[in-house]
Amino acid sequence: MRSVQRPSCRKPCGAEFELVSKRYQHDLPTFCVIATGGTIQAGAESPKEKFYYENGPAYGKTLFDQWASITDYNILVYQPWNIGSHEIKMHHTITLAKIVLRCITNGADGILVTHGTDTMVDTASIIQWLIGLHMKDIPIVFTGASNPSLAECSDGPENLDDALAVLANGGAKNRGVMILMNRLIFLAEHAIKYDAGRIGGLGGPEYGSVLDGRVSFHYAPSVSGAHSIPLDKVVNSTQRAVLVMGYQGIDTQALEAVLDTKPEAVVAAGVGDGWFSEDAMAILQAAAAEGMIVIAAARSGRMARTTLEKWQIPCYDLDYSKCLALTRLALWADYNHSDIRALLDGSGDEGTGKQGERDQQSISPNALVMSLRQLVLQSCCRLMSWVYSPFSLECI
Repeated sequence: MRSVQRPSCRKPCGAEFELVSKRYQHDLPTFCVIATGGTIQAGAESPKEKFYYENGPAYGKTLFDQWASITDYNILVYQPWNIGSHEIKMHHTITLAKIVLRCITNGADGILVTHGTDTMVDTASIIQWLIGLHMKDIPIVFTGASNPSLAECSDGPENLDDALAVLANGGAKNRGVMILMNRLIFLAEHAIKYDAGRIGGLGGPEYGSVLDGRVSFHYAPSVSGAHSIPLDKVVNSTQRAVLVMGYQGIDTQALEAVLDTKPEAVVAAGVGDGWFSEDAMAILQAAAAEGMIVIAAARSGRMARTTLEKWQIPCYDLDYSKCLALTRLALWADYNHSDIRALLDGSGDEGTGKQGERDQQSISPNALVMSLRQLVLQSCCRLMSWVYSPFSLECI
């Protein structure tokens, strides 16, 4: 454990944090838990209720009520708000970044954020962009739940336990903001939510896993400075960035109506590899000629093509949702057109170079074994679903 000069025996995270364990022990690592709401803190009308719930009775410390004793680490909890992640706004994420940075400054050994899964990947990415260069060796993990705390097969307690195991693992340092869901570890920038109807529901390159409390990382530590924006430059602003989606037979009148509201920037997520019809492209080009920042994205995810018009700024490795979030941050930091182009390219002053230079991570020896294990587990689950098709396998 790092040697840290703590400002007080019980409040290394900040005065607003409450100690969960019975007493503070100086010889144990201290983890700050920031609870923001979401399904992991939601109630349910009945134990079988899963998909319809209300922001529930669990507040901060009650996340750990079922733990008879906590002896391995000091846990301090703070709940700045309790809302579903679909209600999270930019000012929430900026406030959260300031809380996380304060925890780092005050000597926390790790930071856990509980969050709704709908926009968890966006919030986690924003935290990476705003304070990634300040993390040093402090691991930051986001987690949540797919089922409410009172529902059968609630996955929240296991996710909490696994997330704390990641924080306590010495290999978790210098890895950037991570997300832990359903025993899998993802990097925030690379994760997506792809399925709201299954446990976990997140996807992306598998960065690691937790099985029975044993943490395995598949890649060597590496913290990217790409897309970083100094937190102190981001202020509340009236500048706007909007998202428009491409689709077959796009309604150009609707597209014009959105652009007529005069946002400073528009993220245009086209079909396939970011394509729009000719008439829609003409409308976007006209908006760019009037000074609007037009960012090209793909509705299907990350873009592969690089043959774009000069007036288009490509999203490169970011999906359209994260691209929109980063563009909003950039506008609030008073970035101009060229600044945003460099930011998305990853070659700005705060970044570390282009896409090809920033994701070079060596694969650890156990990566292939863990991938094969995951494949076997998935195959067994599918086989069981065929054999026991009349029964629900949500709990498996």
